[in-house]
Amino acid sequence: MVAKAGMNSFDEYVSYALSSSGVEERQKIISELTTNVTNFFRESHHFNYLSSYLDRNTECIKFSTKKLRIWSAACSSGEEAYSIGFVIENHKAKFQGIDTKILGTDISQNMLNVAIRGAYSMQDSMRIPRQDFRAFCIVAGHEFSVSQKIKNLIRFKNLNLLDPWPFSQIFDIIFCRNVSIYFDNKSRIGLWKKISSHLCVGGELYIGHSERIISPEKIGLVQFGITSYRKIS
Repeated sequence: MVAKAGMNSFDEYVSYALSSSGVEERQKIISELTTNVTNFFRESHHFNYLSSYLDRNTECIKFSTKKLRIWSAACSSGEEAYSIGFVIENHKAKFQGIDTKILGTDISQNMLNVAIRGAYSMQDSMRIPRQDFRAFCIVAGHEFSVSQKIKNLIRFKNLNLLDPWPFSQIFDIIFCRNVSIYFDNKSRIGLWKKISSHLCVGGELYIGHSERIISPEKIGLVQFGITSYRKIS
């Protein structure tokens, strides 16, 4: 990357990347250093829990907040956020009068650009239930696009989870999967505590298959399923 950027040394490259002129180079570094392995309905049990949450709580939401807010906190190229959208759309009949929005955030703007476009290779469709694919996807040659009605549910934003969060939103559901494994222990504990503070009581947090929250009760959470936690206080 040093040579490609036309720099003579690593120190010169780092100084440039950290300067106000190095925004594009910083994004290249982020893309190289971050892992972007994802697919539709990855770790499918979480989407089953989401569906169960919607079944249990729709009436309560209707008569209280009248809002449903879901956060895909490391959405990568968008497959997770769109999978959430498919689940929500399948519950649409129950959601009359409920303002529903999904926030998808990621550190990599390159991945977010893919997510915003919402077009994927046909091979990526293999994990999407056939009825969802027929209802919510549009085939064009060797790729497919997510339908506009699903895209309308989602807002994608660039966010480094270790930076200050530019919102005070409380969420019903947060997906934050396979991110904390790259953090040191102090940052990991801080992340879970901060995420818990952005969950409503009764809301749910889904994390990655190799992640664990130590002593979740200390931050108001209880584990209820596979890598899944519920806010209790």
